Amino acid sequence: MSERLIELQFAPSLLYFLLLKETTFIEAHENYNKRSFRNKCYIKGNRGSQWIILPLVKGKNRLPIQEVAISYEHRYISSIKHSLQTEYGSAPYYMHYIDDIMNILDRNHQYLYDLNLDILSYLCKQLDVSMPQQTTEYEHQPNQKVDYRDQIKPQLMDKNPRLLEEHEVEFYHFVPGHSILEVLFNYGPASANIIQRLTLSEFIGE
Repeated sequence: MSERLIELQFAPSLLYFLLLKETTFIEAHENYNKRSFRNKCYIKGNRGSQWIILPLVKGKNRLPIQEVAISYEHRYISSIKHSLQTEYGSAPYYMHYIDDIMNILDRNHQYLYDLNLDILSYLCKQLDVSMPQQTTEYEHQPNQKVDYRDQIKPQLMDKNPRLLEEHEVEFYHFVPGHSILEVLFNYGPASANIIQRLTLSEFIGE
């Protein structure tokens, strides 16, 4: 199967990790695109799905992705912790993972790319998924990789509402478009089994 190429996202969805099951590269030399999951993710909410958003320093549009800085003017870390506690605090494995997640956020990374890379590395270890390599240069049209950049994005959820609806596989319940944190908090080590059971093509065309 061909190698895959995708942008680095914040606390990515289950869909993203289904893609990572095959050899995948992270785009390290693109420019920032605001209409994406680069600085946001979906989690459970009172009325369906809600955003967690990382505030960024102004002027980030079209800036090289590794130069996009996080804004700490608003106390977003405490807001994220409150949202996760509210929605998942009673989940069986919440206490097992939340301290690790918050420790990563508390490092106060200057750049979005570095924070996302740290979170992805941690999640890959928990889910028994190989950590992707990073690209060494930008290719507008990759010759030897299937280009998934900006394919898993908010507009995809708008066009496919079922991606934000609960699915059931055997006794597992999950929302494909929500952050993988939701699966981890609910199923802990068994989360790796969920990823192995599913394929990306079950939810979006490949």
